[in-house]
Amino acid sequence: MNQPNMPVVPSASGYPNYSFLTDPIFSKSLISRFKAKAVTSQFTTNGSSEVPSQIKDTGSEVILRRAPEAEIKSYQKNQGLTHSKLTSDLYRLTIDRAKYWSLKLNYIDTKQIQGVNTWINEWKSDAVSKMDLEIGREILIQIPWEVSPFNKGSCAGKRTGQYDMGTSGKPVVLTPSNIAEKLAEAQAVLAEQNVTGPYIIVAPYAMKPMMYRPESPLYSVCVSGESKAIFLQNGEYWPTMVGFSFIFTHETPQYRDPDTGKTTYTLLIGRKDAILLVTQITYNRVIDSNADDFATFWQGLQVYGFKLIRPEAMAVMYVTFG
Repeated sequence: MNQPNMPVVPSASGYPNYSFLTDPIFSKSLISRFKAKAVTSQFTTNGSSEVPSQIKDTGSEVILRRAPEAEIKSYQKNQGLTHSKLTSDLYRLTIDRAKYWSLKLNYIDTKQIQGVNTWINEWKSDAVSKMDLEIGREILIQIPWEVSPFNKGSCAGKRTGQYDMGTSGKPVVLTPSNIAEKLAEAQAVLAEQNVTGPYIIVAPYAMKPMMYRPESPLYSVCVSGESKAIFLQNGEYWPTMVGFSFIFTHETPQYRDPDTGKTTYTLLIGRKDAILLVTQITYNRVIDSNADDFATFWQGLQVYGFKLIRPEAMAVMYVTFG
């Protein structure tokens, strides 16, 4: 954008200014933009052991089979025996999603823009970062619907049904004083499905400030067991709590509860190997020969699919912050 030449220092009355003889100097470097941290790989698995490698070359669907589950029966002397059969749960992973980015620049501009390659590389770097965020957001919105019904709702727990994980109209109110207890309850819900750690919790950044209040279990070294209180750590790291590693992201779904009017979130809690993310195509290209335009195009395409392949290994807590 052209800017008029303006004198840096005004001239006294009767004296000319020579701003028309001065030229601005453009820095060759660009002021970098801050980018949101890519975290999708922290709460998904690529399923290298479960997914046939052929899906990288052909096909649009993979049929995944769960290991069989045994049955144990009571026995009395001389009774007739009943027999179990080999069965398997089937999961269909469909490669049915795609996203792209595309940058167009006229040939004349590529010659006249100073340091054009720097601009192009910065744009592409930003596109790659935003691609991960978009895919992560899709996963965090979709997966809660696929979680085992025993691992969410007001009566969670496959064996006991005694844990409240929150429902529409009655979200769990997380506070600094009860968060450790509620995470322990989430762990108990997973344990009733025989799911062991390591555990993760995908949470919004809005949850972080709550943990710096004096009533937080992480505020005092006497309670947390840390070498120093968390509010003095200056972002060095975020400790685990009740065996959970925290993954903070702005892509956590945020809602307005229809009954309470409060801002609510769906927290994914469980194991990262419960969510399978498969990328079939990552394709980048540069097109510099177009009969209809004197332009160059930089383009990227990602084709992928995801599926919750262990519904029992992920839980959902519908929360608001108090």
